Amino acid sequence: LRALRLHAGPAPVHLQRVHRPAPGVPVGEDDAPFEAGFATACRELAPRMVLALGPLAAQQLLGGQPLGRLRAQVGSCGDGPTAVVASYAPAYLLRSPADKGRAWADLCLAAAEFDRLAAAHP
Repeated sequence: LRALRLHAGPAPVHLQRVHRPAPGVPVGEDDAPFEAGFATACRELAPRMVLALGPLAAQQLLGGQPLGRLRAQVGSCGDGPTAVVASYAPAYLLRSPADKGRAWADLCLAAAEFDRLAAAHP
């Protein structure tokens, strides 16, 4: 966030962690609490952008496709105006440093989209 100057801007940065479903719960059956929590956060915070780090967050927000298909583009969250950029989870990057360049490109895409949105709606 510091390298992209997102930590010190006029718009606050809010972090929200996504938790995996309980063990034994089929994927998709435990989505309601997350979706409700995110919907509430979106209403209260009215974010211009969400940076979804990791497959769980990206798939919850953008659909069930693999992270490789969701990243490197700007999507939208539901039918609202919130832009979403997906990228790799930090823990994954510690295990797979070869993907750090792609993650940096995703962060640069997010920063460019944030700047575009800020200029369009000062």
